[in-house]
Formats: sequence, C-alpha cells, structure tokens
Amino acid sequence: MNSSEDDKILNLLGTSSSNSLYRKLDEIENMLRIALNEKKSRERTICEEILDKGFIVVERVNKNVHPNLKIIELDGKYLVTFLDTIQILDLFFEKGGANPEDIIPKRLHPFLSYLKRNGLIYYDGKRQKYVFIT
Repeated sequence: MNSSEDDKILNLLGTSSSNSLYRKLDEIENMLRIALNEKKSRERTICEEILDKGFIVVERVNKNVHPNLKIIELDGKYLVTFLDTIQILDLFFEKGGANPEDIIPKRLHPFLSYLKRNGLIYYDGKRQKYVFIT
C-alpha cells in the first residue's frame, strides 16, 4: 500500500479508531523491541559456550576471533575449542598411552569421544600415544 491508500483507510476508520490503531501499533512495536533485546541478552559468546561444553561445532566462525581459540575445519563446519584444551589433552595423551580416558578430567571425556568418533585423533602404536591429525 502507498501513503494515499493508508490515509483513505485511516479516514474511513475515523479519528478515534485511527488513534486506537496507532496505540496498538506502538504497543506491538514496543513488544517487538523488548523481545529482540531479550534475545540479544540471552545469546552467549563463543567462549561461554566452550567453557560450558569443552568445545563447540559451528557452521561459520571468524578465524581471527581470538588467538587462544583452536579452530579445526571439518566438512563445512568448524570445531572450536581453547588452545589450552588441546595442549592439556596432548599432555594426557603422553601420560595415558592407549587409555587416556582413565586419567583425563571428566569434563574432557565428551571432547575426547568426539575427537575419536570423527577421526581427529588416532592411536600411534610406535609412539604409544594418541596423536592429533591436524
């Protein structure tokens, strides 16, 4: 609709109806603003997500997001974790040999399982430890 059609409709409604319509539209606009602000406040940062889960898998990520994040590309998606987590896992791989699950902290078990399931680590028999592919 163009503005002349809008004016015709408002004239047909009358002054009190058009004022009521404007009030309702203002209420709707305010509710939308509140809903959008609440959604923005609920969105968590990448670091918060990683702290909660140990790692995240996302469809896109800014590779320059933070120097302490390790980003591994996987078939169109990206695994993101802290660089420290990778270094800690590597230390546990050195000490744990074929069974690092026995010594790593429980919060890293899902990450270790994910790495194994997706072929991002493998057991190197010569070195007697798990090794990262990337």
